[in-house]
Amino acid sequence: MGTVRGRVLAVSFIAAFLVTTLAFGYIAHDERQKRIKSEEAAIERAIIQMAESSTGIKKALEEIDSKTTADELLRLSAEIKQHCLVATAKMSDLPVDLEYTAGLYRFFNIASDYSESMSAGYDNDGLNVLKSYAKKTEKLLNMLLSSDNRPELTESLADELSYYPYIYYDGKYTNDDTQRGFDLLYKSDKISEREAYKKAKELLGKNSTLTLVRGNGFPPVYTYVCNNASVEISVMGGFPIRLLFDLPQTDAKYEENVCVRVAEEYIDQLGIGGVALSRIRWADGICFAEFARTYIDGRQQVLSDRERLTVGVSADTGRVCYYDAYNYYRYRSD
Repeated sequence: MGTVRGRVLAVSFIAAFLVTTLAFGYIAHDERQKRIKSEEAAIERAIIQMAESSTGIKKALEEIDSKTTADELLRLSAEIKQHCLVATAKMSDLPVDLEYTAGLYRFFNIASDYSESMSAGYDNDGLNVLKSYAKKTEKLLNMLLSSDNRPELTESLADELSYYPYIYYDGKYTNDDTQRGFDLLYKSDKISEREAYKKAKELLGKNSTLTLVRGNGFPPVYTYVCNNASVEISVMGGFPIRLLFDLPQTDAKYEENVCVRVAEEYIDQLGIGGVALSRIRWADGICFAEFARTYIDGRQQVLSDRERLTVGVSADTGRVCYYDAYNYYRYRSD
């Protein structure tokens, strides 16, 4: 009797174990399927956003010609920069092993770099290269969205994007691979991601939720993005290179002199000395204060025509919403 009961208990235990194992297996399978679908949805959203951003960049570039005014260039530069930031932020949702991600990061970094130096000079050759680059990127991303054969198309996308050269400003736009400055950065020690993250927190706010976006731009930077802002910290030296807050502009509550004072205080907080205000520009409710490094020539103070940085202050909030020190660090050597 006891033996029969023992067998029944054993069979019941085995049955219960099998049922439990199957149930856990089903749950695990279901979770895997949900995760796969979630990843696929994230990739789809990222591709849609990148396609929209590349379209926006292409349209902005098409508005530029030799007759474009300085104010229009500033507006278009900000548009292109914002499209690049949104696209690279969304790219953080993509798996790092996708074949075409390096080419896309490269495109958006190049477009972003170009937008920063647009006001420095007009060059038709460089502009045409970037227009072609944007048009090709937009076309391939839209094909990717509508294709049933993504593996083959992603390989094509990676190949196509690898053909385009790097464009940067050096008196005129060029794709030459010669040295591009940044001597001060390369004399400095490399900082870790943890150190860069701490600096980004200080600049974007201690309560900000930051995501590290990896790219292939020059100079090498750690790019951290959050809901409405981004900042680039140089890998060498840990210098803030660029910062952008996407702040809604409504009424201008702050006068120009207040905005300039805020910009000057911001420069002081960053520990940047030996610069002087060189000019002030306005665009879309933002006061852009440009500072130049100063030198003494005999008894006269001279402003550098290359070592320059810009701070943008919202006339609505009185807060810094834009910072660009790319050329300041590019040409500074000490």
